Amino acid sequence: MNKKIILSLLLVLLVAISVSAVAAADADVTYINDAADVDDVADEKVAPLTASADAQDIQTKLDNAKPGDTIELENKTYDVDTTFNVTKQVTIKGQDTVIKASGASQGGSGALFIANEAGTAFEGITFINTDGHKNYGEQVSGYAIQLAIENGTVDNCKFIDWSSGVYGKGASFCSITNSYFNGSSEQVTNGGKKEYGTKAINLMGSHDITVTGCTFEGQVLDAISIASNSGNNIMTDNTFIDNCYAIYFGGASTQGCVIANNSFIRCGYCVDDKGNVIFKDLPIISTQKAANGYIIADNTIEANEGSIFMKAESGNTAHGYPSKIGDINITGNTITATAGANPEGITFMYILSNSGPLNPYAPIAIVNNNLDAGITPVTVWYADWDNENGTVIPAADKAVTSINIAEIAAADGTVTVELVDVNGAPQAGQTLSYKIDDGNATEIETDENGKAVINVPIDENATAQTVAVEFAGTNDLAASSAQVSFKNTATKRTATQINANNMSVVTLAPNTGDTNDNYFNATLLDAEGNPLVNKEVKIGFNGKEYTKTTNENGVAQLKINLGYKGGYTFAVAFLGDDEYEASFGVYLINVAAQTPKLTTKAATYKASAKTKSISATFKTEQGSVIANKKISFTVNGKTYTGTTNSKGVATVKVSINKKGTYSFTAKYAGDNTYKAVSASAKLTIK
Repeated sequence: MNKKIILSLLLVLLVAISVSAVAAADADVTYINDAADVDDVADEKVAPLTASADAQDIQTKLDNAKPGDTIELENKTYDVDTTFNVTKQVTIKGQDTVIKASGASQGGSGALFIANEAGTAFEGITFINTDGHKNYGEQVSGYAIQLAIENGTVDNCKFIDWSSGVYGKGASFCSITNSYFNGSSEQVTNGGKKEYGTKAINLMGSHDITVTGCTFEGQVLDAISIASNSGNNIMTDNTFIDNCYAIYFGGASTQGCVIANNSFIRCGYCVDDKGNVIFKDLPIISTQKAANGYIIADNTIEANEGSIFMKAESGNTAHGYPSKIGDINITGNTITATAGANPEGITFMYILSNSGPLNPYAPIAIVNNNLDAGITPVTVWYADWDNENGTVIPAADKAVTSINIAEIAAADGTVTVELVDVNGAPQAGQTLSYKIDDGNATEIETDENGKAVINVPIDENATAQTVAVEFAGTNDLAASSAQVSFKNTATKRTATQINANNMSVVTLAPNTGDTNDNYFNATLLDAEGNPLVNKEVKIGFNGKEYTKTTNENGVAQLKINLGYKGGYTFAVAFLGDDEYEASFGVYLINVAAQTPKLTTKAATYKASAKTKSISATFKTEQGSVIANKKISFTVNGKTYTGTTNSKGVATVKVSINKKGTYSFTAKYAGDNTYKAVSASAKLTIK
């Protein structure tokens, strides 16, 4: 039968967890149902959305912006009824700006702003869901901002009554700072069936996200929800008030996460639509579906009676395999009972083993935390595991391993070894080291089958050679070793070398019929410098592998036809055969943009002519026409743009009626194939 064990404050644990006697006042505990006000914005009665020109106003600003621009929204309220896809790197900045939209009209889970370009930022905007504030049991809908980018920023914004204020969908290296969030919960089950409600910051598959200086107020389901393998997230200097769950890891990776210097005020409970408390023991921070490699430090917690600050679990099978627990550091936190609460009903850390005995793979350190007298420091619930008092829960015994000699191929001079655990399961991706006789140690990694191949050099004077292999072990696996002696009977082969030079060429214009005589030449030689004829050489280039045969001079050739400038790498390999050893070389090719030919000619028109035009012809350096390229013409202070036709000619009409002679310049701006070029001529109006 499972047992509930409360770790005592005796012995070593007394050193680790400082208990301060804090006198509690006699006032009653207060639970709230609705979020507190946010200035005057949250108090405002939000009317149903009516379409206006506001959405088009914002869309026009987005359309007209250039990458890197700051879009200044006015000091006003925008009523909008559309989704804005932000496809440029811009900063959308408000000046006491309010944007209202219906979350329900987005289909329940759609987003108001979708950031698709890295570096997009939102500043100083209040986003209000016109569906209004929801009571418990009512559905809350819509996302205000969706980040699916790198290096996004949300700063000094407010999010009122959304399903998610900020939804991170595969985001990375983003920051959410100095912002306010509220919301509501629809269904809370505390470990039962699926839960619904506001996830104020909702990170799905998002990593390296920083949340700092934010406030989360009211009965949101999760103030910060982290799911779907979202790791390395940092949460510091935030304030959480009256939330159901403050921070909830729903199957995400906790590895590398830091939760520090935050304030948690009366979180970890849920009330229904009538204000009755239906759960008072929700974990304020939940790492139940993943619990490893994180830090929770220097936070302050004001806890209600019945509260659990931190819950961690091992053996959770929600994702098909038992979760591991270990490498957790809980330090420097201060927890006090809220006024009127009995501290004996409060738990600081709750550790659960869902299946089997609790067996951390690395230590769990719970040290130097300050608790009100009477608060339970650590509760462990598990199946058949003997309790040990201490500041650190002992790590698991390491699994026994062995190194098997899987194959000896004397004729090839190789030894294949296999690393397995006590159950015979192969251990992939582990580092082994080996020595041959008294030589230096060399490291090698096991493949997906737990195997590694050791090449033993030929020693014609030795009757046998000894190969000694060691595995140093890991946090989970014990060390092991093995050795074998055998005579390498492989035929000694002749060394080879590959000679080639780095190259510099210009681009070959694509789709023009141009040709060139650029060849990359690699020469295969033996140890004496003699060419090796009729040997296969592999050339890896531009994402493809080519097999070439050396000619009578030992040369393997590859023709180079590259249409885009840049640096490219040749990886050249001779794989060896029965007579010759393998050899390898890496070489570079620098491809510069070619200089095309742009020509134009003078034009003369009468002032009365209805149509006046100028033109330019664009050709490759070999003289082939270049179609579908934009040519700009600047004349009399105005710039016109034309596109070259199938003959390479770009023509533009000009609006000049005043008599005179005008100089004009035709210009191609350049791209990855062609350099920028220009040509000038005269336009005469009689």
